[in-house]
Amino acid sequence: MPIHEVENQLYGHTYMSQPTVERLSRIERTLFGTTQRGNMETRMWAIDARVQQKKAQQALVAQGPLLDYLESKLFQRTYPELAMADRLRRLEVQVFGHAFENYPLPVRMKKLTYAMPLVAKEIRLTQGGPEGDVVVASTRRKSRVVPRTSQKVELVQLDATSPVSFSSPMDPAENLSVGDYSQSIYRDGRGSALRWDKLPIQIYVKGSPAEVSVTNQVVQAWQRSLSLQMVNNSAAADVVVTWDKGTWAQNTTGLLTRPVVQLDQQRAIRTVILINLFPFAGQPPAVQRRALSHQLGHAMGLWGHSEDPDDVMYPAFSQELNDFPSKWAWRSAPNKIQPIPPMEGQEAYAPSQRDINTLIKIYAQPANSLSDYSPY
Repeated sequence: MPIHEVENQLYGHTYMSQPTVERLSRIERTLFGTTQRGNMETRMWAIDARVQQKKAQQALVAQGPLLDYLESKLFQRTYPELAMADRLRRLEVQVFGHAFENYPLPVRMKKLTYAMPLVAKEIRLTQGGPEGDVVVASTRRKSRVVPRTSQKVELVQLDATSPVSFSSPMDPAENLSVGDYSQSIYRDGRGSALRWDKLPIQIYVKGSPAEVSVTNQVVQAWQRSLSLQMVNNSAAADVVVTWDKGTWAQNTTGLLTRPVVQLDQQRAIRTVILINLFPFAGQPPAVQRRALSHQLGHAMGLWGHSEDPDDVMYPAFSQELNDFPSKWAWRSAPNKIQPIPPMEGQEAYAPSQRDINTLIKIYAQPANSLSDYSPY
């Protein structure tokens, strides 16, 4: 940035008649409190960096009212005690799963305001005009209402690309006799389940070769009952599995499984389920398979816990007692369950017949699709 532009920004006028060295020293004392060392180019680079930093801070401060509004929608409270940059980062991590700190501020704010209608009932952005405030953007989220049905379905075929139905490792006559725990699974006030409305469920995994291998084994165990498909692109995924420490460190909710907003292959915003198993990184493979199988059950629509230790959806580890959004967990009564880690075994992570029966019931009920639904 030319020195006269810096002077105009700082002082409202220039000092063209004075020597460049004197003008430079004045600017440095204003910005840094003292003159700097180095050649002219280095000093001008430092000045430009500080000016850009100040401009970014001022621009962020100007976004304070909008940050307040977005926080109140997402968290039901605001965080004025935090730095503006931390507040923005918190919002991005909650909505997208990670922050966009290398993006320009206008882009970050636009991404948030476009995405927030997916995680809040409505957002209205106004702009002052000659005749008062004008609504420049308003998105009211519409819930799809599915009529109740009394029809009892044991095997369910869904509107997938290819015909898909549940399968069971047990004799069909024995299926229902072992029962289920559908009474512990979340349903909204209309009785609708929260699940995917199309199969196969697309799964993307990000991790080391060992972690990818664990994920593949667990997916294969569930594939015996429900149609799942591994994909190589997160933009095509319904469920994203990660073992990443950085992503976990940015997780303000501390949940192992939670909804986040991402862009799909058509650059449209949609909700995906993010599973982060960093708390189980470094554990024996048998523990990792059991932990992932439990979280994958949540992601497929089992938003609740079983009270039978033989079921995969029993919270065997303390981290699983509150592992998904609380607004989906109120039917599970996790305080009544004492974690009992499963015994090691080759199939300890495979879903039980009760797990499968519960999935069958969930996919037979009216549904809210996970792809465009959020608890926030």
